[in-house]
Amino acid sequence: METVPDPNPTITKILPPELIGHIISHFCSHCSSGVEDDDKGANAKVLVALTHTCRHLRSIAMRILFHNLGPHLPSTYFFRVLDDQPDLTRTVKQLCLPLSTPKSSCIINDSALFTRLADKLSLNHEWTETTQSSVVDVEISLAMALCSGIEGLKIRILDDQITKRTRHFQLLYSLLENRKHEEFFPKLRHLDVDKTECTKFSLCDPEPILLLRCAPRLQTLILRGPGEKPARQNSDSAIQEFCASVTNIKDLQIEGMGPVITGSWQTRALERILGAAQNLETFRFVGVGSGQWRDYVSLIPAAQFLEFLNPQTKKTLRHLSLNFDRVRGRRNLSRRPITPHQIKQFTSLKTLEVDPSCYCTQSGSGGVGIDHFFSFDPSPQPQGSTPNIAPIFEQETYLVDFLPQTVQTLDHLLGQVGDVWACA
Repeated sequence: METVPDPNPTITKILPPELIGHIISHFCSHCSSGVEDDDKGANAKVLVALTHTCRHLRSIAMRILFHNLGPHLPSTYFFRVLDDQPDLTRTVKQLCLPLSTPKSSCIINDSALFTRLADKLSLNHEWTETTQSSVVDVEISLAMALCSGIEGLKIRILDDQITKRTRHFQLLYSLLENRKHEEFFPKLRHLDVDKTECTKFSLCDPEPILLLRCAPRLQTLILRGPGEKPARQNSDSAIQEFCASVTNIKDLQIEGMGPVITGSWQTRALERILGAAQNLETFRFVGVGSGQWRDYVSLIPAAQFLEFLNPQTKKTLRHLSLNFDRVRGRRNLSRRPITPHQIKQFTSLKTLEVDPSCYCTQSGSGGVGIDHFFSFDPSPQPQGSTPNIAPIFEQETYLVDFLPQTVQTLDHLLGQVGDVWACA
């Protein structure tokens, strides 16, 4: 007897699961590169809504929802779903922390749930009873521990996450004590540490060192600092541990670091770190101003800064970006810009992004006329005529000679309006 076809078949009966999954994956920023940051929250709501339709769609949408987790998802929802479906931890590819944390329903307030999750991680019960860590810090550590198979991690660290009696990621430290010979993040390739809202910042802060120690196969490291707020540190052991973790890094980006001052601990740390990163293909450095520092403070010139890089990177480096942000009010810059000979030693360079201090010797602003930098006097010209200064600029500018022939893209980072630079 022939079966009568359903006159109103559902989409799950018409389309194979693979095709449904492909359609739904367009709402996932991990699966679809076209998803913008502003759309992630809305797309997460769509995926959550799909999990409430039917069992079949839920099983597909939930796995895709957990590919990329971030602030658009409440932490309580995240932990309760993982408590019910622990296998979903294997589907998490990227974490953006902290998750949003409703104060009225945080994970610590649900002692039964917290205990079950702690048991899954074999966490010492004494720690759960005595911890002084903040709610956000506990949830960040718990999320990282449960999803240790992630490929990408972006983490924003705030000063108010920590009390005077504890340290960041105390839960993670406790777990590592029982896993001394085990790789905690064996698949982690991309790490972004954001400390832009912290009152102090150091390259060798304990948080990035801990995460680097846990991720032996890391390829990309991004450090974001708060600018001119250096922490007072002088720990050589911290520098050594950091250096040991970056030898295989291919992409290193440092943003929001204060002025690179001659002789400072921060500068020495940076020099040793760059010297240890021998396999770099991409290096990006963005300083944040030097306006607070008086003219007698000696800054590392661009040519010397470039010498910090490991000699092996002259063959491997493909993308270089240097923005020292030195235009603001500094007129006594050291006259050691990067030379054409120096930059052309990087034989694989494809993309170059530089600010004027990288190849210019003087700066001026605040009413300093352009004639200050050149030997000609434009004033004795016939009234109403425009002086022809094009030959002067051609003589004083050597960007064409400066560029290596391998460079395909050049981005010139200009300063504030009114800043004038003279090239070497």
